[in-house]
Amino acid sequence: MFTRSIQTDGGLFFINSSEDRINSAIHMFFMGYDLSIIWVDSSYHVVDKVIAYRWKTLAAPQKKAKYILETHIDRFAEYNCGDTLEFIHV
Repeated sequence: MFTRSIQTDGGLFFINSSEDRINSAIHMFFMGYDLSIIWVDSSYHVVDKVIAYRWKTLAAPQKKAKYILETHIDRFAEYNCGDTLEFIHV
């Protein structure tokens, strides 16, 4: 929030305490740019994705998610529902 843009290779990764639809919802209040939102379940499968527009208030996944990846809008096509993601701790 309150930033002017996000780098193409940048983003934020959120971990919920459990899989849930409601707790995985995001809001776009105070955002000045659009985002790609990727929701991932506890088995690391992409369960939903959406372009979150700065003028649209809320976005929630269609299925329960444990992880939320917010990244640049240009990265949207890189992820598809059913994909399995691998997270590497650095």
